[in-house]
Formats: sequence, structure tokens, C-alpha cells
Amino acid sequence: MNLASTGRQSDNKVNNYEVEIEADLDHRVSHEQARKWLTNCKYHIVHYAGHSHFDRKRPENSGLLLWHEDQSEGEPDVLPARALAGMLRDSQTVFFYLSSCVGAQIGSEEDLKKNDYLGMMDAIIQAGVPAVLGFRWDVTNRGARTFAEHFYTGLFKTRSLESAALYARNQIYGDNGYDPTWLAPILVVQNI
Repeated sequence: MNLASTGRQSDNKVNNYEVEIEADLDHRVSHEQARKWLTNCKYHIVHYAGHSHFDRKRPENSGLLLWHEDQSEGEPDVLPARALAGMLRDSQTVFFYLSSCVGAQIGSEEDLKKNDYLGMMDAIIQAGVPAVLGFRWDVTNRGARTFAEHFYTGLFKTRSLESAALYARNQIYGDNGYDPTWLAPILVVQNI
């Protein structure tokens, strides 16, 4: 599981853009580490690459699969959509990339009557983050990684989230039209 954030200025340059990248490549990112990075987040772009869970009965209980600080074995726990929204409410994040299976899956209109959030993407948008990209269904690690590479290449070329998503879809489809990864991403952009 990786949680990486980009956005603040530093000595690093990507296509003439000043960026600072903070990445935890430890496969055991904890709830506490996520809280530290995301509460009042100063990063403009947050990229989560890991695993997610979608709760069909209670979509607001969907979330990122992360570890507890003292956990060294066993299974990760869900950091629920409600907690994620709370952390991002006062952030400077303008784009959240959910590079995980079911990150963009949402509940039905009926679910909204008994849930505050219809899933992770909905919670992030309601927290005030203007743009979120996620996958509707399961994708392979390779497909997700390839899509991300093409997406960021497109983003640095065009400076448009919409154009970058289309570029990445076209690249994946052109490479292998049978790979359903090109169909899986959903990009929600609100002009705020």
C-alpha cells in the first residue's frame, strides 16, 4: 500500500513545474500516518495507491484499507469514508487520485436516504476536494500503474485533468483494448 502526496514547492522539477513528493513506499501505511498526511493537508495532489473496500450495505463505511500502528500481522482495517472526509475538509488538496479497486464505486440513490456518503469518491467530493479520480471496479496492479503513468504524462503535457484522463484511456486502449482498465476510471471535477 502506498500513499504519496505531491504539491508543495521544492528543488525538484517535472516539466518545469516545481514539485515536492512525499511517498511512503512501506506496504503497511497506518491509519495514524494517513491522518498525519491528510489532516489539513497542504498538498495539492494526493495519490493513494493501495487497496480499498466498498460496503454494499452501508456505502459510507467504504474506505481505504490501512494498518493500525501496532499491527504487524493480520488484515488491514478500513479507514472509512466519513473519517477520510473529515481529514480532507480543511485541506488544500485540489485533486485526489484513488488508485485502488472500487475507489469510485458508489451506492444507489436509495442508499443516500440512510447514509451520509455513497462511497469514498462521494465523501472526498463532499469534503470540498474539487476533483477525484478512481476506479469503479477491480483492476490489476499493472493496469492501475500503467494508467497512472499515462495520466500523469498527460497531465504535465496538457495541465488538464480531463485531457489527462482521456489521454490515459486512449493509451491503455491502444496498447491493449482487451484490458478493461481503460473503462474503469471515473473522474469527477467540480468547478469551485
